[in-house]
Amino acid sequence: MDAWRVWQSVQTQWRFAPLGMAGAMQTGLDYAGVLAWLQASGIPRNNWPRLMGDLQACETAALDIWARQARKKQD
Repeated sequence: MDAWRVWQSVQTQWRFAPLGMAGAMQTGLDYAGVLAWLQASGIPRNNWPRLMGDLQACETAALDIWARQARKKQD
């Protein structure tokens, strides 16, 4: 449950790349922002590696889904 709470809390930490007239697309989480959130939340540092691994798995899944959605939109 910790990973899900952190995932929900860091949704403001996405980096975006411009796509011209199409707007912008998420490119990944800003890890400096995520780490700052972990520290500010008082989560013990010994939990950070596990949580970061879980967040990276969620990040990868989200980016994959968004990329598939963008390809469908183009077709």
